[in-house]
Amino acid sequence: MKLLLKALKITELSQKGDWIYIAFSNDTNVDPQKMLALVKKNPKKFRLMPDSRLIVALEKGKEAWDEARYVLQQLVKG
Repeated sequence: MKLLLKALKITELSQKGDWIYIAFSNDTNVDPQKMLALVKKNPKKFRLMPDSRLIVALEKGKEAWDEARYVLQQLVKG
């Protein structure tokens, strides 16, 4: 997981309650269009904030880090 975070230039990955917060550096390797596509596909689950953070609703019964890994893999694949 640490290697993936470093490769994507993610500055923060945290969980607060039922939400996962992913903060991207200004020079992240993630295409902003991929983030927008996730939000458009499922706006109840994903929120893109102006401060370069992607907020992900954690589904009931799922582990936060498993969900975060899945989201990051989706951003890599597209």
